[in-house]
Amino acid sequence: MKKNIIINILLFLMCVPSIFISFKVYESFKIQKGLIYEWGLSELIIPFEVVQKIDHNFPNITTTALPMATVKAKYYIKEGLMDSALILFDEGVKQNPYLGVSVNLKSQFYLNKKMIDSAYINAKKSFERLPNNIHHSETYFTSLAAKGMFGEMIKAFESIKIKETEVWDSFLRLLKFDIDNHKETYTKYLDSTIVLYPKNASYRKLKIEEEVGMDNVNLSVALETKANEMFEQENLKGAAEFYNSSINKNPFNYISLENYGITLFKLDSFEKASKMFKRKTLDLQDKGISEFYLGIIYSQKNKDSSCYYFERSFKKKYLQSEVYLKNYCFK
Repeated sequence: MKKNIIINILLFLMCVPSIFISFKVYESFKIQKGLIYEWGLSELIIPFEVVQKIDHNFPNITTTALPMATVKAKYYIKEGLMDSALILFDEGVKQNPYLGVSVNLKSQFYLNKKMIDSAYINAKKSFERLPNNIHHSETYFTSLAAKGMFGEMIKAFESIKIKETEVWDSFLRLLKFDIDNHKETYTKYLDSTIVLYPKNASYRKLKIEEEVGMDNVNLSVALETKANEMFEQENLKGAAEFYNSSINKNPFNYISLENYGITLFKLDSFEKASKMFKRKTLDLQDKGISEFYLGIIYSQKNKDSSCYYFERSFKKKYLQSEVYLKNYCFK
């Protein structure tokens, strides 16, 4: 009997550590849910006092393999405790050296502090560990650009096997700062993005800027603004002149094209308005307004063409065209 009691006591004592461990893990998992949710957010809501009490050493890895020390570090940065955040980043490297997330965040920290050499060293480490990670590549590109190492940035970009749109975005945006020395490379990759992502308006915009020049793009917008003011004042002829000048500076200014077409339409210059509207329909962001006006213009001479444009306008969700479809085309 006494022997059984001793055995039971020993078994209980052996279970105590495992119970304690399970309790610690359970308590950690309860707070981890909130931490992981906030990880990708710009605004951190969990109070610092709560995060400060979290034991980041046991367990030292979240359920998503993020180092607990690194997760905590973001809250220390928010509080302005930079030295403590850096210590936590270093602990995060030890907790999981394979993700590279800790050194990447250290690099971002140094970039914000304008400590470019330190940013570059850490960004390089994180990129070499996970080059296909969009956050690592963007930070590395930024540090290379800050050091003027655009040739190395091109090599790094070319080494990435899986290139997400965010990778293309950051690469082209940064390479543009040294476009005079890498004009052919910039054009080659910009043209590639347009082929890969034909519906992406941002790449089309970059191509327009390259072909027209930023000075002309900006001047075109300024002329468009002046034209808009004249249009509001019902000075249609003056507005038409400024819209025309805006288009001459940037033939791809689709806002000016459409507004010019509407102005010409109001001036009863239907043939010229029709040309502007047809050019506007090439815009990937077209909302169906130009097709609507084309439908009205063609309603005077060609019902089939008119209904064709009304239908296209309606498919682009310009609802005014529905009335014309019902009352004019479906009779």
